[in-house]
Amino acid sequence: MKEKTLEFFKKIIQSLDTEKGGFSARKLTALGVMISVMVGNSLYYRYASANNNWALFPEIKFIDYGMVAVLLGLTTWEGIKRKDEPKE
Repeated sequence: MKEKTLEFFKKIIQSLDTEKGGFSARKLTALGVMISVMVGNSLYYRYASANNNWALFPEIKFIDYGMVAVLLGLTTWEGIKRKDEPKE
C-alpha cells in the first residue's frame, strides 16, 4: 500500500514536468475540478443546512452539471478532431 501511495505522488510530481511518466493534464484538471466541486458543495451544504436556506441549490446544481457537460464535450471534441487529422 505504501509503495502504491508513493508511486501515485511520484506520478503527480512527474505530471508537472513535460516528460512522459506522469498523469495526463486532462486527468489532473479533472481531479482539480472534482476536488474544488466537492469542497465548494460541502461548504454550501453546511451553510444551507445550518441556516435552512436552500435558495441557491438549483444554481449550484446547474453549475455542477454544466461543468461536467463542458468537460465531457471537450473530451468528445478532441476525439473527433484527432480522427479528422491526417495520419503521417
